[in-house]
Amino acid sequence: MNPDGVVYSVQIALGRGFARTAEVQANALLSAGLLANIFTGDSLAPDMPYRDIVFDAAVAAELRRGKLFHGWNNGSLASIMRAKQLGMKTIVERQSAHASVQKRLTGAVDSFSERRMVLEYELADIILVPSNFVASSFYEYPELKPKVRKITLGVDITRFKRTASFKHPFRLLFIAQNFDRKGGVHLLKAWQSARRQSKTVRDGALWVVGEAPLGNLGQGVNALGWLDEDTFTRTIQDSDALVLPSLEEGFGLVVLEAMAAGKPVILSENVGAKDCIADGREGYIVPVGNHISLARAITAMANSSNRRLEMAEQAHRTACRYSWEKYVASYLELVKGLLQ
Repeated sequence: MNPDGVVYSVQIALGRGFARTAEVQANALLSAGLLANIFTGDSLAPDMPYRDIVFDAAVAAELRRGKLFHGWNNGSLASIMRAKQLGMKTIVERQSAHASVQKRLTGAVDSFSERRMVLEYELADIILVPSNFVASSFYEYPELKPKVRKITLGVDITRFKRTASFKHPFRLLFIAQNFDRKGGVHLLKAWQSARRQSKTVRDGALWVVGEAPLGNLGQGVNALGWLDEDTFTRTIQDSDALVLPSLEEGFGLVVLEAMAAGKPVILSENVGAKDCIADGREGYIVPVGNHISLARAITAMANSSNRRLEMAEQAHRTACRYSWEKYVASYLELVKGLLQ
């Protein structure tokens, strides 16, 4: 450990999804000899009351050394205040839109958490974000704009091997940790509309991975539940395309993962990973909350296997430009600049 390095703090367990970003960052700091200390929420139960606050208080109490503190939003307020007392520079990581913008778009942020997160933005020296969508949400607050730094996320190309054959019925993949916020309600309407318009869709299936409402989701919809990592990877490879019509999505790492596997994507305009695609090239970008436009995109994707194959090939080529190695280089450049 480097006493003049970075104290890294994340209130979740390292792993899949946006926790993968935290894992990449922490390993990069360790490999570069820049890690002073690390705190993670591995030992805390996911449903523990006031989990983020308890974690934050524990980190603040243990904070002793380091020149730079990097913490994740909503779990770093006390820690940032303590780091400031110790003369450390500070980064707050935000993988979603500004809390107030996220609340406006989804209604999913309570006022207490919103205030904590906003205070972290105000106190931190740097706000690190993964996409232009997230950055633009902070630009609504002029005093925060100078603090914002964007680094686009990466993907493990070797894990998500390219598989782009369309010899089976059309299979559209939807992955949701939060069904409503991911646009699941609009997607179900769009799917049924697309089934009425297209025999290919009618003969196909919508695979829902993760959270889904109880009961019948409609014709042609298969709820697969939560999957282990290997099954998750195979499911992406076995699908024909990914759809992510989120109301608000800071990035959506699964978009790059699907593209790496040679899958075209359908995204809402509020998905940060739209930075990595062009409408009509690697897939389609549709207006948020518009199930009619979404149905049209699903139908277009399903009806032309030749066009879908072209998009699949381009999606894979594009994903190859977004490696985690490239992400790490940019992240370490930012960190080293702050440590000087």
